[in-house]
Amino acid sequence: MARRADHILGHLDGIVDDIRSATTDPPLRIGCFHGLADTVLPLIDSQRNGRTITQAVDHGLTLIDWVAEGMLDAAIVSVAGQRRLPADVTGHDIGRDEMVVLIPEGAPHPTTGRLPLSGLSLPTSTYDLRDHDLTARVVALGGTPRLGATVTGTIRMARLAAEPAIIPRSSAVAERLPGDKIASLPFTWSVRLSMITRPEPDGALLRLAKMLTFRLELTSHSR
Repeated sequence: MARRADHILGHLDGIVDDIRSATTDPPLRIGCFHGLADTVLPLIDSQRNGRTITQAVDHGLTLIDWVAEGMLDAAIVSVAGQRRLPADVTGHDIGRDEMVVLIPEGAPHPTTGRLPLSGLSLPTSTYDLRDHDLTARVVALGGTPRLGATVTGTIRMARLAAEPAIIPRSSAVAERLPGDKIASLPFTWSVRLSMITRPEPDGALLRLAKMLTFRLELTSHSR
């Protein structure tokens, strides 16, 4: 009986610690750009550990400004290298998000040779501003890209048509179903993801950045 009481008291102590942590740690305000928000923000929420996390979605440049102004604690963006960051924020590398081919069950696969995408209709979506350059590379290898307005919608297009889709690896990993295959493109194309914070960020934010690198199967800067 005494052992059982000690066990119960141990659990109660843990609950009290969780409540104390949740009430003493300030909320985290985290934003993400539209193209990846549906993938990133649920992953971040799953790691809240009783702490309040508020979410924001907007364009990357706007999110960076909000961090600089103190409206957000962190922003997940893909544009950190496209502009000079404000002096009062800093960027933390999350990793390279490579474009890959998501092949639903029953869809044709790319081949080898000079035109590995020949004869393939490929729903295509990326969240950076180089979509026309990307589609030009696909056409040069024999493929017919079909640009989707969103990554999520593009995956749905591919499943309905039983066609391979060209999308970021992060989205392919998040939306992978049994029977799906993820293949490399015949060329290298990637987008760098960063977390933007104030100069001395909450340690929880840096842990979240490492979690995203792992869960989204990104290529880290050190690899």
